[in-house]
Amino acid sequence: MSAMHAFNRSDRIEHEIQKEVCSLLQRRVKDPRIGYITITTVKVTHDLGHARILYTLPALMEEHSEDVKKGLISATGFIRTELGKRLRLRKVPEIEFLKDELYEKALSVADTIARLEKDKIPEDE
Repeated sequence: MSAMHAFNRSDRIEHEIQKEVCSLLQRRVKDPRIGYITITTVKVTHDLGHARILYTLPALMEEHSEDVKKGLISATGFIRTELGKRLRLRKVPEIEFLKDELYEKALSVADTIARLEKDKIPEDE
C-alpha cells in the first residue's frame, strides 16, 4: 500500500511543479530568450530530490534552441526559489530543463503520416 501512496504523491508533485513552472515562465520570468515554450512533462526521482522538466519550442523558435536553453539555465535558481515558496515540500527538488525530443519525434512522425495519407492514390483508380 505504501508504494501506491508514494506513486500518487510523486504524480501530484509532478503536476504541481508543471503548473507552477508554466505560471512562472508566463508571468514572472522576463528573459526574452525563453519566449513561448511548452512544458510537456515533469518527472521527479523517487526521493523527490531531482525534477526533470521537459519542454518543447514552437517551430519558429527552433533556431534559437541554444539561447532558450541558456535562458532556462539562467532562470533555474529563481524558479526553484519560487517553487519553494509555492509548494509544500520539505525539500524543493533540484531542477533540470531538457528539450523534449520524444515529443518532437512524435510530431514529425505524425506529419509524415499525414503527408503520406494526403499523397496516397485511391486504389479504385
